[in-house]
Amino acid sequence: MKGFRIFWAIVFLLLLIMCFSYHSRLIPLLSLTMLILCALSFLGGLISRFFFSVRVVYPEFTSIYRKEELMFSIILKNSFIFPLVPVRVYVGVLSKDIYLPQKKALIALLPPLKEIQLDIKSVPGFRGEYHIGFEKAEFFDVLKLFSFSVKSKQHYTFISYPREKELTELYDESRDENEALRSKPDNSFEKNTFSHLREYKEGESLRHIHWKLSARLPDENLIVKQMEANHNYSALIFCDFTLEFPDIETTLEVSDTIIEIALAITRRIIKNRNTARCIHSPDELYISNLYDYGELLETLTRLPAMPAPDTDFTDLLYEHTDEFQPERAVYIITAAVNDELIEALRNTGLMTKDNVTLLVTESPFYALIQDDKIDYLQNETKIGVIRVELL
Repeated sequence: MKGFRIFWAIVFLLLLIMCFSYHSRLIPLLSLTMLILCALSFLGGLISRFFFSVRVVYPEFTSIYRKEELMFSIILKNSFIFPLVPVRVYVGVLSKDIYLPQKKALIALLPPLKEIQLDIKSVPGFRGEYHIGFEKAEFFDVLKLFSFSVKSKQHYTFISYPREKELTELYDESRDENEALRSKPDNSFEKNTFSHLREYKEGESLRHIHWKLSARLPDENLIVKQMEANHNYSALIFCDFTLEFPDIETTLEVSDTIIEIALAITRRIIKNRNTARCIHSPDELYISNLYDYGELLETLTRLPAMPAPDTDFTDLLYEHTDEFQPERAVYIITAAVNDELIEALRNTGLMTKDNVTLLVTESPFYALIQDDKIDYLQNETKIGVIRVELL
């Protein structure tokens, strides 16, 4: 309403000049009338403020899969006899293809003694924790000189999780651990060696519950026999989060797709009662049940949006060269098949293993320059290559 303020300021200045330039009783009367009108307009707006209220209704859930739509409502109520025209509502929302929340303004017409509801849609396009919601609603007096607002410091906080996608062309390359036990000629690998007792965690297998001891405890608590898990047969899942693209949205789209592929592989492995290790940095996670899978999901969801500087994905392969055993499946998920990766596959002996799968996430930057390298891996090595579009 800047234009209205400039207009009334010019009128008042002209009247003030005329008061000293013309000896007329009318000019001071007009100036006084103008000041009274401004004061009455302010008073009317102030009274309207006491009869104006805003109520925000956020979703009850605090988590959602990325690219799913969520809605929250803003209810504006005018309990006074004057209309509020216009009412500006400022909100923070998420657009599907934009990473950070965007501030947007909505214009509403609020009649006297009425209420209206504004439904606000947000679509988180990427993983992570976000804060969105109502920020401020403001209206003006009749002369559009003064603004009155209602603000809020409470926002809606939620977590956007990677989606649970299934890869139909993927199958579990891991050697069945129970069969591996039966075929092993000695007892050097004991999968079910007892270690200690602990409380049961939701989502875990019921195979190792100590039923007799659990029956003696109050409150129906369950006790689990913790086994020493030998990781020799755990599949290795390498995730490449070192790639950075010209814009943050492309970088996140690629890394989110890699996460969803890794989660799909992990679900397939634990469904077959096998185990896996997810490696994306010097730290790694061992997954043997649904509880471990939940920890993996939380860890990958909260990864930084931007890749770490001065990191090389092939270093992870070299660090685990000694673990590339014949019975262990290896999955490598990346968006860049370059000379460095091919050299690492050759030097670590992965090119000659039967159960190595390379999952290539298509990306705008690498789509054209890596076709020859992918054809080489498919035709000249034992590595299985699966191309995955951005999910």
